[in-house]
Amino acid sequence: MTTGTDTGTPPFADSSISELLAVPTAERNDEWLRGALQAAVELEMSTIPPYLCALWSIKAPEDPSSAVAAETLRHIALDEMFHLAVVNNLLVAVGGRPRLRGRAPTYPGPLPRGIVPGLVVHLQGLTRGSVGDVFMGIERPEDPLARDYDTVGLFYEALIENFRHYTGTFRPENQREISFGGHALPIVHTTELAIDLLEQVKEEGEGTATNPLYGDELAHYYRFGELAHGRRLVRIGPGDEWAWAGAEVPFPEWQVDVYPMAQLPGGGWPEPLPEEVQRPLRAFGRTYAEVLDQLEQAWSGNEQALPDAIAAMRRLQQPAQELMHQPYRGGSYTYGPDFRPVS
Repeated sequence: MTTGTDTGTPPFADSSISELLAVPTAERNDEWLRGALQAAVELEMSTIPPYLCALWSIKAPEDPSSAVAAETLRHIALDEMFHLAVVNNLLVAVGGRPRLRGRAPTYPGPLPRGIVPGLVVHLQGLTRGSVGDVFMGIERPEDPLARDYDTVGLFYEALIENFRHYTGTFRPENQREISFGGHALPIVHTTELAIDLLEQVKEEGEGTATNPLYGDELAHYYRFGELAHGRRLVRIGPGDEWAWAGAEVPFPEWQVDVYPMAQLPGGGWPEPLPEEVQRPLRAFGRTYAEVLDQLEQAWSGNEQALPDAIAAMRRLQQPAQELMHQPYRGGSYTYGPDFRPVS
């Protein structure tokens, strides 16, 4: 288990999710909590790029063939941004400091810290396969009868349990309070609020143990399921059973409604790159680095950095879609963003 080094690395800073969960409950101290929350930061950060690539690949989000998919992806991407903000607030509340730029994920690759082994996350244009295999894999619910690996939900349940026994103080300085995308991010000052926020993060992703809904909305896993199966999720039978057996859900057609962004290869787009690809790719990388740097600054005392980061994030779409207009090696696929921060 990685618990720190002579160079000053904080304990649990690099521990895998399985290593974190293997620590006995009685030994999950404040250092464990800060390490686990940093892992949550990396996890939430890693889900946003594939969802945004799929969203940006939709040519006309308002068209009937694309509207449901576009709204689903937009809604879930905003939820994930809120989740990232929540765990950032919780981490600084218990004396930590979020690290983002140096922990930016590389694609294609696994989810951070070894959670959901075998799942490879790609950046590509929207397809039913990417929704059913990758997006539903990220959000898959905790199911003790079928699970043979650690899920995101199981990890968040461990964080919730830790906060139930947390006796430390909550530090308001460097926390952020902001509203966006239908969410209101509060300053965390009690264990009850910390638990409520983590339960929201968990249940927005996978639903409750017996219900696919969070409030009056489907959790992410089931919303993605509607796109993958092409049917609305409905309650069936006399019991509390659900199935993707409702009305048909339209899905945008590859190349017709969707820019056919190829899967980003390992190591990035192969060199040499034409200038019409290099230019928007550099612009995207610089802006993405700006977003990550400003997010770190926001939770390190710079209040203006958070709205600046949100403004910079909005600028990512234009170079991303420029890339999606460029044929990849003269074929029927196109380039797309690589989500690699560059100075």
